[in-house]
Amino acid sequence: MIPKVAVLVADSHGETFATIKRAIHTKIWKFTESHEIDVFYMIGKIPNASEVKRAKISDDLRYTRFRPAQRAIDYGQLFGNKFKLPKVEHNSGTLHVDIPEGLRYLGVKYLSSLRFLHEQNYDIVYKTTLSSIVNPDKFVNFTSSLSLEEPLYAGTKITSPKYDFVSGANLFLNRKSIESILNKKIRWNHADLDDVAVAKMLKNVEIISLPSLNISSIEEARLVTDAQVADTMHYRCRTTGPMRSDVEVMKVLYTRISGEQWN
Repeated sequence: MIPKVAVLVADSHGETFATIKRAIHTKIWKFTESHEIDVFYMIGKIPNASEVKRAKISDDLRYTRFRPAQRAIDYGQLFGNKFKLPKVEHNSGTLHVDIPEGLRYLGVKYLSSLRFLHEQNYDIVYKTTLSSIVNPDKFVNFTSSLSLEEPLYAGTKITSPKYDFVSGANLFLNRKSIESILNKKIRWNHADLDDVAVAKMLKNVEIISLPSLNISSIEEARLVTDAQVADTMHYRCRTTGPMRSDVEVMKVLYTRISGEQWN
């Protein structure tokens, strides 16, 4: 049986998100049309001034010595989502989640989207980012070969002193693992970033580590070896600076993977 697969892309408002989506996404995900794979973009509401302020405080404190305060605030303010998730409206491939957009709300947005896709009977949900690109052949081969009998937790493995987890930029779950998460969503810690929270929910499921590369410049994209191109399923293309070049990096990698020149 061919599994029913959904790609779930974390979207957001404004730049550089709109530019990446408009310039490149219709092409890099076009392969899904011939493989019974559906692509969805999940996005929250445009936050009001108060919500922007709360999100900024959370982001500013997250990696400082005041992190315990940030965690306490986020845990308390998002506590109600343990019991009732926001509604999701599907419109032309976009899942509109009734919660403000922002990093501190990503876990709630993701959980709500997982519930929606579970109700639509998807067997596998792949979560990724706007600035990610996959190798189509490796993606299709991997998803078509998966067993659906046991919980799946696969992607870019991140090792930390406390625990290992899978990056939210390259994360595969199947129906079994999604059901496990949804059935005990009251235990989801909304003070954690979404990928860490997933790891805690699936702590007894062995991680399947998949080859992935972080690319931060056009030069790095051009220096990826042919062997790496053949072996790597996922690339995270996140550049920095006043003029980000994520789109240009993704175009270089698309050409390397597909052999097609970007038109």
